[in-house]
Amino acid sequence: MSGKYTIVIQVNPFHPGQYLTCCGIFAISAQFDHESMSYWTLKPKSMFTIRSELNEDLLNDILIDTFTNSNHFTFFEISNKVIRMDLKLETFETKQLFHLDWWYETLSQGNDIAKKSAWKMYAGNQKPQGTMQKMVKAASEAVKEGRPDTITQLLNLHQGTTGRFGYDCRSSRKALDAGFSANDIPN
Repeated sequence: MSGKYTIVIQVNPFHPGQYLTCCGIFAISAQFDHESMSYWTLKPKSMFTIRSELNEDLLNDILIDTFTNSNHFTFFEISNKVIRMDLKLETFETKQLFHLDWWYETLSQGNDIAKKSAWKMYAGNQKPQGTMQKMVKAASEAVKEGRPDTITQLLNLHQGTTGRFGYDCRSSRKALDAGFSANDIPN
């Protein structure tokens, strides 16, 4: 097994938001430790485990410091449409750039969005830049009362908002909003 630290995050792998968050956390961990690995355990409790050269305190600090500071996000636009977002991740010793390019599969040769992506995540028609800025503001408000000591505690934070991000399935009573799906669902 790679890594000398074991990070255990207690989550529900059947909740799409928690599942995708753990996938993202692992992707961030892998930016700093290319030999890190992860796995799910369902019994005796549901948990996501990461084995890495990063310890949980450092990974937690990276997550909090990154997602509570809008200076870590850079947006690239063509024709007033965001086509890519870069996320700057930092430790005391290392900086990594993480490219979030959700739309790349749909770009035309003229660098325009030619069609909708095959994936539909919670945000629907919301704009990526505005959504991220609101999320960063809400995240910074959530940690003001006290910095979580573990990633499990971090993922259990809640912040009331007046608007809707579309990330949280609890904000709607529609069954369709309780998960994620492809735009074209076969019958």
